[in-house]
Amino acid sequence: MTQPASVASSAYLRFPHLHGELVAFTAEDDVWLAPLDGGRAWRVSADNVPVNHPRISPDGTTVAWTSTRDGAPEVHVAPVDGGRARRLTHWGSVRTQVRGWTADGRVLALSTYGQASLRRTWARAVPLDGGPAETLPYGPVGDIAAGPHTVLLSATMGREAASWKRYRGGTAGKLWIDREDDGEFVRLHEDLDGNIEYPLWVGERIAFLSDHEGTGALYSSLADGSDLRRHTPLESFYARHAATDGNRVVYSSAGELWILDDLDTAEPRRLDVRLGGQRVDLQPFPVNAARWFGSASPDHTARGSAVCVRGTVHWVTHRSGPARALAATPGVRARRPRTFRADGEEWVVWVTDAEGDDALEFAPATGPAPGATPRRLAAGQLGRVVELAMAPDGSRAAIASHDGRLLLVERETGEAREVDRSEDGDVSGLVFSPDSTWLAWSHPGPRPLSQIKLANTTDLSVTEATPLRFQDYAPAFTLDGKHLAFLSTRSFDPVYDEHVFDLAFVEGVRPYLITLAAATPSPFGPQRHGRPFETPDRDETPDSEGTPPPASTSTGSPTASCRSRSRPPATATCAPPRTACCGCGTRCAACSGRPGPHPTTPTPRPTWSATTSPSSASSTSPWTPTTSRSAATASGCCCGPTGGSRSCRATGAPPPTTTATATSPSTWRGCGSSSTRPRSGGRCSTRTAASCGTTSGVPT
Repeated sequence: MTQPASVASSAYLRFPHLHGELVAFTAEDDVWLAPLDGGRAWRVSADNVPVNHPRISPDGTTVAWTSTRDGAPEVHVAPVDGGRARRLTHWGSVRTQVRGWTADGRVLALSTYGQASLRRTWARAVPLDGGPAETLPYGPVGDIAAGPHTVLLSATMGREAASWKRYRGGTAGKLWIDREDDGEFVRLHEDLDGNIEYPLWVGERIAFLSDHEGTGALYSSLADGSDLRRHTPLESFYARHAATDGNRVVYSSAGELWILDDLDTAEPRRLDVRLGGQRVDLQPFPVNAARWFGSASPDHTARGSAVCVRGTVHWVTHRSGPARALAATPGVRARRPRTFRADGEEWVVWVTDAEGDDALEFAPATGPAPGATPRRLAAGQLGRVVELAMAPDGSRAAIASHDGRLLLVERETGEAREVDRSEDGDVSGLVFSPDSTWLAWSHPGPRPLSQIKLANTTDLSVTEATPLRFQDYAPAFTLDGKHLAFLSTRSFDPVYDEHVFDLAFVEGVRPYLITLAAATPSPFGPQRHGRPFETPDRDETPDSEGTPPPASTSTGSPTASCRSRSRPPATATCAPPRTACCGCGTRCAACSGRPGPHPTTPTPRPTWSATTSPSSASSTSPWTPTTSRSAATASGCCCGPTGGSRSCRATGAPPPTTTATATSPSTWRGCGSSSTRPRSGGRCSTRTAASCGTTSGVPT
């Protein structure tokens, strides 16, 4: 909501121009006229759109101004005595401004219409009958003052001096004068180191605005640049929008109109102008929340958020609930809301300027109790708050101030403690650890460097987490509090550019992780035994890093051990085999490399260990079982090449009692095919999955 009329009763008046006993100006997005000696003003336009630079014609019958009624700024005119406003131009340029009148009664306007750059504003004379405008032969200019000699202002940066105070760049305004009236312009006041604007002919003197003494003021001199005088004070606000009728000068300052009756001995005096009508722009009106949305902070349940909209803070439920105004006082700005949980209740903290200086206000998410007000802390101690973070337990808030200070504010006592200070800018990226014990932030150094720092919230001891060598920012703790992640511009991997013969550094920013305790291993570091694919991650220490998981302690049938491991569904296609299947002595379909249902009960099988022996032309199978181990002690099966005679021996088993042989290698299927030579990759047999070997001694 806007400020009600009781808060601000005076209007903000700009762009004055005078003629006779009338003064024209803009206020509340309309053009007004008022008696020069003070009194009630009346509207010339009623469009309620941005307007600027109204100018009364030399004969005093018409007012011309720039209006955005139809979108782009265009030239409009209306009778002084009242009547319908007419649009004279259809240029569609965002840099169109009315600057006055020509001697023959045409409107003098500046525009970039038809130009390739918004800096190339040309002067044009627009007839009142709506005919084509004449382009004046001065080239790109910022203003024109017609008088004894033509004075031009160079094309400026596009904004007035009060919007960019003490600008000294190459597009600062400069005066040029044609003293001989032969079209040759020379520089005027070349020695003034300031931004000059609004040149005027007042009698035989050239008046203009300049800030070469630090503040925008009205000056005047003779045509040759001598006798430079200042006519307005420097201790006040910038003098702006100067205009003249040839004898008097009127200007605006701090939203008020001032007049100089002459440039000799007169002092500026304020015009007492009162606006009539309903003052619509001072009445409260609804605004579009999406247009003025500032920030939002959801609570830990994600059922609601604290939302900042145009200087107010509201609690908005995400589904099927009300919206509550937590801070919506006219004339007070609330910003940067943060949610936290304390004593089993959701709370909201935000920054407020209710007392002039920034302070913190706390209130429950359900809103203050009837008749109560939010609790306010640390008023006048914080400076201008640029960032706010709240500890997860709600015990304290972290504040980044505009002067480089990092502060901790205790919620219970309101005490503000300084943690650190930067001489190179504002700290950023404030974040608390999950247990609220540590605070991390990005600490700026000489540009563009920054580093990550940590502070203990109890004793305020500060530790450098990263050196000041790169641009480190946006820290974040992991949920377990063991690691600190952050972004850093420290990747220097140049590649050749595709368009120009040069090297470029692409993707220089990457995320990084810091372990916060010496006993915490890196989650990305190597492990001595490698990383298992099917076992879940487990907590490790430097002493146990990479060790295999403990063996199963189950006793009895291995069925429980096999079933405890993840298996594919009965209809799934089996994955490539491994040397050991389930580790329990069961050959299943997943290991044998074929689809099909899996056995519900594992079958004991022998364990095969191959040892090389001289080749033999006999028909004896190269795979010979030496014993049949129990299901509880079998450790797996092996699969190897069949070229040559090999024997498989059960590790730790008693001596073999029988030896079964195959009459021919083609009577059984070895590892992958019916041939005696296994396929690359070693897929297991296509035989039944009931066992790893049968009574015939044919291995699978």
